Amino acid sequence: MNKHRDKLIILDFWATWCGGCIYSLNKLDSISKSGEVGGFAVIPVTYQQASTASKTWSRWGWDFEAIVSDSLLGKIFPTAALPHQVWLHNGKVIATPRHDYATAENIAAVLQGVDPQKIMYMKDEAGAIDPAKPAFVAGNGKTGRYHKSPYSVIARYLPGYRYEPLQYYTFEDTTVLVAVNNRLSDLYLSAYRYEIFPPYAIFDKQKAIVWEIPDKLKAEILSQPSRHFTADLLQDKKREEHLKRRRFGYNLRYPKVISDKAARRYMQNDLNIFFGIYFGIKADIENRIPNTYAVLRLLGSREDAERLMSRDLPSGISSDGTYFRFRDRPFELVVSNANIAVSNVVDYRVSAALVDSTGIDPSLSTTTYFSKAMRSGRSLSEINKELKRYGLILTIENKSVPVVVIRQTNTPH
Repeated sequence: MNKHRDKLIILDFWATWCGGCIYSLNKLDSISKSGEVGGFAVIPVTYQQASTASKTWSRWGWDFEAIVSDSLLGKIFPTAALPHQVWLHNGKVIATPRHDYATAENIAAVLQGVDPQKIMYMKDEAGAIDPAKPAFVAGNGKTGRYHKSPYSVIARYLPGYRYEPLQYYTFEDTTVLVAVNNRLSDLYLSAYRYEIFPPYAIFDKQKAIVWEIPDKLKAEILSQPSRHFTADLLQDKKREEHLKRRRFGYNLRYPKVISDKAARRYMQNDLNIFFGIYFGIKADIENRIPNTYAVLRLLGSREDAERLMSRDLPSGISSDGTYFRFRDRPFELVVSNANIAVSNVVDYRVSAALVDSTGIDPSLSTTTYFSKAMRSGRSLSEINKELKRYGLILTIENKSVPVVVIRQTNTPH
């Protein structure tokens, strides 16, 4: 980079699999070749080897000097996502803009001495959060904290970090939950994950929460900032302000090893305490929405079912085109087949996905076969005939199912 030390240097970190990177480098290549702006140099940087990068390079005909097999600059200028640009001038970092702000106009303005902060939206980089350490503190995703209890923290929005859904960890004698930049609804869905009707918790999350709060408060909580994909500094700043007000982090560090379900109960209590003050709301689990749905159950013991699904395929089945054959496949595939079958069942009309109550590990390796006709519209008894060979049975339930109900209990602070 020394040969360009008198120029504005744009380091553009990229990879061949990154569509946004290709777009960014195509745009910069066009600006460079147009001659519209001088005094700058683009240096693409990739961790990939030359043999990999050169294919993409040749395809697009870029005219840059590039760095490949990088193991240094990526550490000096780390990023959680590509593309990633770093602008250097006179040996100093002057900007880390989002790639769509790299326009001829902005490059020219910076070269004329305009402060990059005034014309471009900067892409902050918070660095990775280590779940083994306390989160949202110096050196590990530092940001403001709304609420702190002996074992947990509800944190503010963390700029420069992606949305990260709730994760459960255990480290020796400590249980940890971590979520970053979540919407309020995300936090409640995570906290009550094991109490919510499973098909809603997994497949139809919009039905998992019933908001019984005033429309004005509901709009305030659930409003989403508009998304756009062009350089618009005003809109980007508005979006950032919205995220600062309506995105939250959570970290539980409990000094014993407890189950995921038990840890989430602590989270439920934390949410109701803090958001009871912040928004004046409280969440409860209630049976509310009527549903007709199927439940996959065991005919006998779990051990019997697992044994039946461990046997090899019967002779002749492996070459019979009337069957789906699954050898050494996870149990979740059995559940998926049953769900497809019951969604097309002819003697019931189900309104939600199947609930698996067997307690069998979804990743358990199984060997099974099912008639192809089972998935194309059969009676419940015909479907169960297929499932019974593995110690399983489907039953139909018709009742109201548990969801999160959120009510206003106080005036928000």
